[in-house]
Amino acid sequence: MNHPCPTWKSNRTQKLLTVKSEDKVLDRHVRFKGLKAGDELDHERCYIWELNRTRIFLGKGLELDEIDEDDEYAKSFTAHPFPFYISSFPLKSYLDHDYEIRRKWTLVKGEETKNYEDDLLTPFEHLNDEQKPCVHKLPMELYINPSWNKTKFHRLVREQTNEIYRRLNISKSIYEQNGLETLPSDDSQNIRFWRKKLKVLGHLRLFKCVGLAEEHVREFYGYDSYDDLDSLKRAIKENLPFL
Repeated sequence: MNHPCPTWKSNRTQKLLTVKSEDKVLDRHVRFKGLKAGDELDHERCYIWELNRTRIFLGKGLELDEIDEDDEYAKSFTAHPFPFYISSFPLKSYLDHDYEIRRKWTLVKGEETKNYEDDLLTPFEHLNDEQKPCVHKLPMELYINPSWNKTKFHRLVREQTNEIYRRLNISKSIYEQNGLETLPSDDSQNIRFWRKKLKVLGHLRLFKCVGLAEEHVREFYGYDSYDDLDSLKRAIKENLPFL
């Protein structure tokens, strides 16, 4: 598996070998540069792919929680989860694949015919890094008069959007108080969410998988690196405690 490891480091200088310090290598395996701008799913897929490659490298194993055998909806999301149905996983990095190939991958094999995340009539959640539920959508009860036509319904939703979101935020707070994680509320925030995770993962690879000293982690990650070792360790503890 082509993954950052101790052989990437020079025994003499304790820095990355020249061939491994090239931007094209670091951008692919550490900085994760080259993801499609504005494509949230490209960022999410990259994180899931690369996180699991690092778990395999560190010997952490891959576990899925037991699910209710009668829950067909839940079973559909654990039968063929991404990236385990892709033949090149885990040997190749996510960015070894062109975008036109990556964009066709779904988080569940065969899911192309149904976008559960955008379906207002279907719940949607996934297991986070700690194998706990992360809720993408919250239930909300609406009272719709069957005699309304679509034009009136659209108008009423527009007029009451602020109140709908006020109640949604209350519901979100209740979920979080009960220990459930919810994703940020818009695509740009979601992309920042995945970029933050990828940044921590890249630093962990240099620090833990390659074994670079703090100053060399900052040197090879680049200008956006964490300022000091305490910040790096805190970020890893907060975002990747299981690694």
